[in-house]
Amino acid sequence: MKILAVASGGGHVVELLRLQPAFEGQELMYMSTHESFASSFKGYPFFVVPDFSRWNLFKIPVVAFKMYRIMRKIKPGVII
Repeated sequence: MKILAVASGGGHVVELLRLQPAFEGQELMYMSTHESFASSFKGYPFFVVPDFSRWNLFKIPVVAFKMYRIMRKIKPGVII
């Protein structure tokens, strides 16, 4: 099964790393908002999307389009 684990920066990335053993034997991929996190997920496909918050809502369409393209390409069965 293809699993896409998504997290913003900070503690959420740490939480995904702690869950990694639970997905052993599955096709695991990661997505986050910082390219620097790629080193934490070595050996797994890693995708980056821009970060946004309520202070820069104009970024939502760009992020949504980028996520759509990634989802269409990898077709995950589960998104966490």
